[in-house]
Amino acid sequence: MIIRVRQRASRGFRWFIEPIFSITLSNNDFEILESIKAYFGVGNLTISKTRDCSIYTVSSLEDLTNIIIPHFLKYPLITKKQIDFLLFQKVIELLNAKEHLTEEGLGKIVNIKASLNRGLTESLKEAFPNCNPVLKPSLIYTEILDPNWLSGFVNGDGCFSAYIKRISSTPVIKVIIRLKLNITQHSRDFELLNNIKKYLNCGFVVKSKKDTISDLVVTKLEDLVDKVIPFFNKYPLLGCKKKDFNDWSRIVNLVREKAHLMEKGLNQIEVIIEEIRNRK
Repeated sequence: MIIRVRQRASRGFRWFIEPIFSITLSNNDFEILESIKAYFGVGNLTISKTRDCSIYTVSSLEDLTNIIIPHFLKYPLITKKQIDFLLFQKVIELLNAKEHLTEEGLGKIVNIKASLNRGLTESLKEAFPNCNPVLKPSLIYTEILDPNWLSGFVNGDGCFSAYIKRISSTPVIKVIIRLKLNITQHSRDFELLNNIKKYLNCGFVVKSKKDTISDLVVTKLEDLVDKVIPFFNKYPLLGCKKKDFNDWSRIVNLVREKAHLMEKGLNQIEVIIEEIRNRK
């Protein structure tokens, strides 16, 4: 959720406010964005000319007011994006009240933007030296109640990985195998990852050395077989993440059956891993 504040020569260099709701995905998941656009019935789809990604955007004040905002009020965000949403909603309210047409109202919007996402650019800081960022709303984490939400969340921020390294092939095959579900978030959402851990009833949550990134990691084979795979079979992922999960599940099951201890099974796993890498 973005708030653009800029001047336009066509408007006598008056300040122009542009609110934007956007979702960016890899071009491999273009069909997901098409489905989202069809669901909301508004907005535009574009393919980046400089990056391997596609972008769904809604910038019409009417559509933001009547469709996007009501949707996320009915189905609240759970991560820190909920804070950004609440700030974004306040700007929409100010725009609908036409407060942006006054110096005081414009100042209110700039103060909100200063607390939204990455804050103000250097040029905006110079243009509004008296800016006073608003206090961000508090975020109260709740337990995960909807498994479909969790599936969608992992679709965006989860990773299914498989690593295999041969140590020896004769006289006995020895390999190192690491199978993992990993969900990464900013450390501000550490509590959310703990709630997901509690919901899945497996894994562990760790913080990076710099204390800025946190990860929920599930590596225990029994948990992957009995908890992770059944969950995502019941609540399917979408797009490329679904393909990755399906291939990763094949590897997990081959390891469970100890197929990696035979040359044929080991070769099969290596082929699947290469297929996943080529999809990136």
